[in-house]
Amino acid sequence: MPVESRPARIERENEIRESCVTERLGHRAEDPENMDLTKFMHGGPGRLLRCSCCGLLSRDEETQADYEDDLYDPALMKHLYPRYVRAFEQKRRLYRPLLRANAEVLEVGSHLGAFLQTAEEWGWRPTGLDIGAATSEFARRQGGTVKRISLEDYSPRLRRPEAIFIWNCFEQVEDPGAMLRRARGMLDRHGLL
Repeated sequence: MPVESRPARIERENEIRESCVTERLGHRAEDPENMDLTKFMHGGPGRLLRCSCCGLLSRDEETQADYEDDLYDPALMKHLYPRYVRAFEQKRRLYRPLLRANAEVLEVGSHLGAFLQTAEEWGWRPTGLDIGAATSEFARRQGGTVKRISLEDYSPRLRRPEAIFIWNCFEQVEDPGAMLRRARGMLDRHGLL
């Protein structure tokens, strides 16, 4: 069996990604949709860096992305939201037993609020943190409690969270290690990160 060349492997990966996105949307992605899917790439090529300790991949960018004012297509958010909810519902067996009913839960990078809805259905008391104006507003319209601030600027009011969930935003954070240390420091004594 011939060994696949690096350019051929990259091309195959791009085709797989394109196929996945097309299946997810139900049609080929248009430019506004690509921002949140395949062209989310922050304005051009960049080197990928891998942490030698944990293997986390991040993008080395010359200019910092601005997630606060990113514009999202409202129709796309409405289309994707139920799919995100279904994806989180599939995690029930694994995650639901980890916390008691009425557990205080914090989600960093709550995006459209799908996990917030799911966590509430599991009997938890979720709060989302997301700096994005459009995504936070969408999540609030879905019934989620969202604060438009970063974890760094968040301060628990009455009780420390019993769990902090960070699903999908490490590549958007300048110092993931600092974020994880901050999250760990805010948790309840036996909290889950």
